[in-house]
Amino acid sequence: MPTRQPLTEQELLQIRTQWGSDRVVNTLLWEIARLRGAVRTLYARVLTVEGYIPQEVIVPDDDEVERLVEHEPAINDEIARKHAKTKRDAMNARELKRVARQTRN
Repeated sequence: MPTRQPLTEQELLQIRTQWGSDRVVNTLLWEIARLRGAVRTLYARVLTVEGYIPQEVIVPDDDEVERLVEHEPAINDEIARKHAKTKRDAMNARELKRVARQTRN
């Protein structure tokens, strides 16, 4: 039995086209989009905060998190990368200082 792979954005659009106005399918597709948006936002925040962790603080590697980052479609597709970069760039200096201060404490 082959291992299941995450659905790509193209596959999700194909499901939407195939099932049309089915309420259950539309609800599930909406939920997938919402969760992927949440993952993208959290990933953008992690990237931002990571830049403010002092170099002398050593954060241990977590294999499970590394696997997730490598295989999660909400993170590794090109649109997600652009979204994460945009979110990171949009944070103002005051908010970045607040986050850095909280990280140190």
